Amino acid sequence: ISHGFASFGVFYFSLNPFLHLWGRFYHGVFELSTPWIHLREIMELGGYDGILKTICEGLFALSFTIVRIILGVYVSYWWWMEMVNLIITGQAHSNFVIVYYLIANSTLMALQIYWFVLLALAALGKDVSDK
Repeated sequence: ISHGFASFGVFYFSLNPFLHLWGRFYHGVFELSTPWIHLREIMELGGYDGILKTICEGLFALSFTIVRIILGVYVSYWWWMEMVNLIITGQAHSNFVIVYYLIANSTLMALQIYWFVLLALAALGKDVSDK
């Protein structure tokens, strides 16, 4: 639910064009891990449990780790530096919007890290079905 609320505001406030360079990463590159999980779910719904499903799971875990965790933390750090600088220097078009984005980024990145921990636990054979 927090993912949906945070994302709604992010998309709504992005209608004012000041984050389009960063938006390419957060609204585009972040989604590179998504097709693999959707393909896996389609296979699961169809009752398929073969090697292609395993490959999709592996590609999802790999792309999620690289894109959302490694690159996501790195890009978020530099984005935070730029946003804080806009507020400090008085160049922000809207302090409210930038603070909202900072909170949304913190929430969404915390979720990414939480999901990554669940992925790692599942890869180690731990039952994470109730998490």
